[in-house]
Amino acid sequence: MMVVGCLCLLLLPSRPGKSGTMEQPGPAPEAGAAAQEAPMPVAEDDLLFNRKATVLRIVDGDTFDARVQLGFGLSVEPVGKFELGRFRMYGINTPETHKRAPGMTDKEWEVEKAAGKKAAARLAVLMPVGKEIFLRSMKPDKYGRWLCVAWATFADFGVVEKSVNAQMLGEGLAKANSYGDEPLLKAK
Repeated sequence: MMVVGCLCLLLLPSRPGKSGTMEQPGPAPEAGAAAQEAPMPVAEDDLLFNRKATVLRIVDGDTFDARVQLGFGLSVEPVGKFELGRFRMYGINTPETHKRAPGMTDKEWEVEKAAGKKAAARLAVLMPVGKEIFLRSMKPDKYGRWLCVAWATFADFGVVEKSVNAQMLGEGLAKANSYGDEPLLKAK
């Protein structure tokens, strides 16, 4: 409800004052001038699916919760069963830690869990709780988690080979997974 109220305020016409009106805008402040010179994104996806986020929790080696910055001082994070801020790393799959596969022996399950805990521990080092990361989300998976590629630094943002996903795959902590379409990352 609050989000709707905030968005409505953004749509209201500005009041006359030092900055002018919508019909006759006033002079642009210096910071605004720099923003006007910034290049526009080349595709709609650049606006919609690339976001800064803050890591809130590592769920396992390929799933995490994050507070996603939407712009205008708005953010979203997972609350209860509302999983909008839960992300699944696209193109990779790590061993399970929470759910045993049917037919798995006790020994196989122990090996799987140990490998899953190792992957989760590494992800927690690459993306510790509280760290600002950069995401490119793709689509929701069958559980409602957003598939994404994550980068730990802005300098690497958009460089697939330097993504956290690629690093987990390259270190042998994850396997390539296609989610029913072409895999983003390939095992080396």
